[in-house]
Amino acid sequence: IEPLVFMFKTGKLEAKLAALNALQNLLISTKNISHVISFGILPPLLQLLFSVTSSLMTLREPASAILSKIALSNSIVEYKDLPNQLLSLLNLSNSKIKRHVLVALNNIASHPSAYEVRSKVNQNGTMQLLLPLLKEADSKIRVSALNLLYTITKDVAEDYKFSEVIGGDYLQTIVHIVSSSSGDSEKGAAVGLLSNTPVGDENAIDKLKKTNLLPMLVSLLGSSSSSSSMCRLQESAAVIFVKFTLPSDKKMQLYVIEVGVIPVLVKLLSNGSSVAKSRAARSLAQLSQNTFSLRRPKNTRWCVPSPTGASCEVHDRFCTIKGGFCLVKSGAVLP
Repeated sequence: IEPLVFMFKTGKLEAKLAALNALQNLLISTKNISHVISFGILPPLLQLLFSVTSSLMTLREPASAILSKIALSNSIVEYKDLPNQLLSLLNLSNSKIKRHVLVALNNIASHPSAYEVRSKVNQNGTMQLLLPLLKEADSKIRVSALNLLYTITKDVAEDYKFSEVIGGDYLQTIVHIVSSSSGDSEKGAAVGLLSNTPVGDENAIDKLKKTNLLPMLVSLLGSSSSSSSMCRLQESAAVIFVKFTLPSDKKMQLYVIEVGVIPVLVKLLSNGSSVAKSRAARSLAQLSQNTFSLRRPKNTRWCVPSPTGASCEVHDRFCTIKGGFCLVKSGAVLP
């Protein structure tokens, strides 16, 4: 590895290209990442990416690909100025380089020790730089931008105004991706970003309701496969359901029931990942908190018989799914 890094630093154009291609192959194994960094590849790599010399243009794509790989190393977080440097590259690059830069940024921001990076990137006008990428024709760029936006907003506080930062137009764009994209990974990335909406941002929750996001999620999860992308979609959708089923908002809970969320939650309890199961159970628990206040007593006036099977063995009253959010009637739990 050291001779290849030296060749890249000091060699002529053909030697540099050969070294970069060889390093790309070596970085397929993540064990080699720390060695490449320790031999000092990062400074000349960045210098190359910012170069405007026409003869070096052919080197920028493999250089950006290598950068996205070495960004997987936790030691990359030590380079405090790197995220801002990479952000400035987005407007200076072609589609392939732009995608590698976005992946590199997401890899850096995803490190557990990168909270400060996520916070700073989120505060420095990054949204205004990244959001337009959601309308790019290249789906790989859209997915990479969505993943980065998800990462830098996952730590936001409950008073974070998601709807103001993202903006109504881009909220609609993200929901449109959920409904129209042909790729599971892009849908999963879009739902993941929407799942970061803080519970305290009632404006954002209301806007998402008006976009008919929940019926879309019900449809998607009703026919979902078991791929890793769909697993992410399930887990993120389950977070959104939690935020739409708060016990304090009975009106919203009624809406959730009307669009058919309960059968999806029950399905997640059976077939979802452990994360999706936990979140689905939380939504059902929140719905059930209003069961006692909404149930009807058994004794009815005028001796009119109640519907057959409506009486609930657990609550000893007449329960329904839509009217009382009863978990027994929904099939989520056995009596």
